[in-house]
Amino acid sequence: MPLCESKIKPKSWGDIEEQFAIFYASKGDDGIMWCPDCRAVKEVVEEIFDKEDAASALIIYVGQKPE
Repeated sequence: MPLCESKIKPKSWGDIEEQFAIFYASKGDDGIMWCPDCRAVKEVVEEIFDKEDAASALIIYVGQKPE
C-alpha cells in the first residue's frame, strides 16, 4: 500500500487507519525537509512502504526548524 501524507494533524491515534506512523521534520519553504537525518532515510522508507503489498504507513510532518 502506498505511503500517505497527512494533510492535518490527527486528533488521536484512533483517527489513524494506517498500520505505521512515520514522523518527519516539517518541510521548509522550498518543499524539502530541513532535517538531514530525515532526508537520509526518506528513500529507505519509500522503498519499504511504497509497494502495493507493503504495510500501510502515514507520514506526519512535525517540528519546524526554529523549534
